[in-house]
Amino acid sequence: MRDFQEARGLTVTEVVDVKTHEQLVASIVKALNPIAAGSKSLSDLPAAYAKQHVKNHPLEAGGDNRGPWVRSYLGWHGKDAR
Repeated sequence: MRDFQEARGLTVTEVVDVKTHEQLVASIVKALNPIAAGSKSLSDLPAAYAKQHVKNHPLEAGGDNRGPWVRSYLGWHGKDAR
């Protein structure tokens, strides 16, 4: 936690406070931002979300496909994701 906070110019508390949490989830929040349908077809939207997801360089934490990126797409809330 110390390295994460230092690298982002946060106050080093070694505790996940509000500002640290915001930095921890910033890329997933960006990846899941709503995309205006506009003239996109229904089949275009999943591709647009996939491109937005990849643009934010997802890195899974927690191993065994149990981290926040997987849970965000599968709606997993503490149950075995397999």
